[in-house]
Amino acid sequence: MDESWSNVHKLSKTTSQLLDGNINYKSSVFNSLALCVVPIIQSESEWDDLFSGNAQKLMAGFSLAPKIVSDQISTEIRFHNKFYLQHLVDTANNSPAACIELGIKSEIVQKLQNMTVEQKNNALKFKLPLFKWRLNDFPMSQDATEVQESDWIHYLIQTSPHKLGDLATLTNLGKTYHSEVAYPLAEHLIRFNMRATIVSTLIPNLHTAKIRDMYKRLLGTSSSCGKLPESNAWFFLVERRRTHSSFFLLLYRLAARAGLAHLHSLIAAYGWYLTFTHDPLPIDRLGTLVNTVQSGSGIVYTANCRSCAGSYLLCNADDRKEWSHTFHCEVCRKKRNAAA
Repeated sequence: MDESWSNVHKLSKTTSQLLDGNINYKSSVFNSLALCVVPIIQSESEWDDLFSGNAQKLMAGFSLAPKIVSDQISTEIRFHNKFYLQHLVDTANNSPAACIELGIKSEIVQKLQNMTVEQKNNALKFKLPLFKWRLNDFPMSQDATEVQESDWIHYLIQTSPHKLGDLATLTNLGKTYHSEVAYPLAEHLIRFNMRATIVSTLIPNLHTAKIRDMYKRLLGTSSSCGKLPESNAWFFLVERRRTHSSFFLLLYRLAARAGLAHLHSLIAAYGWYLTFTHDPLPIDRLGTLVNTVQSGSGIVYTANCRSCAGSYLLCNADDRKEWSHTFHCEVCRKKRNAAA
């Protein structure tokens, strides 16, 4: 568990460097544990019991909890609860998207904002964890030695409270940026190996020649040339591409809903995506996909798996018409075939 918290802090430090000062406060969505942690206590009345010190009544709702906990485990639980509670309070007080990030109701966010020292001390007397890692619920066989990347990504898609849905259409794609912001943005995109031509399309006030020079200086090689990726069908020829592109859009949507600008969302989402896979889809492709979805062109659609309700991409209007009520994701199809 300590390692998981440490990884979150590394993520927090990395993503905060992606953002200019005017929107740093919005970056808290990527400093959060939104895709990693689920709060144990959900209802408003349960939070009232927690803050009032009515632990006995609250504990009664956890019938499967152990009645006796060792001092060592109790100390560890208190330590992690203290850390988690502080994270909740900080997010509630500083983030405009606290409800989305924390997965709790606005009424509870208000309680966290107004929490007194006495209420905090009462909450820390609770002897059970206030949260659970989503990985703890991951259906892994007993003889498994490691979690498969594809299964983990599918699991995050399927259990996420955030669905792809329809992202709001952007009318300012290809906007100009002040040079103090434009150059750092271009540098981040280049370090992700985005082609200079595409970077210049996203940041049109930077000349392509300057971006190519930056590319060679940062990566020690020239940016590749040739035809730019255009066909959205590429994402659906292989199921892995469909899954990874759907997952990336989920991360992008999380950033966009928190108020991050388009390029900041793209950079933050791709940086986070890289922490989940050793063989990522290229940012050229994913960046083009996001632009297509955000342009409102209506040539890429989403559908929920009929078995697990996870949101996945569909290729076009024909796919939507054919699969919108019959679509099953790769994992669920395999399970259905194995059971047949």
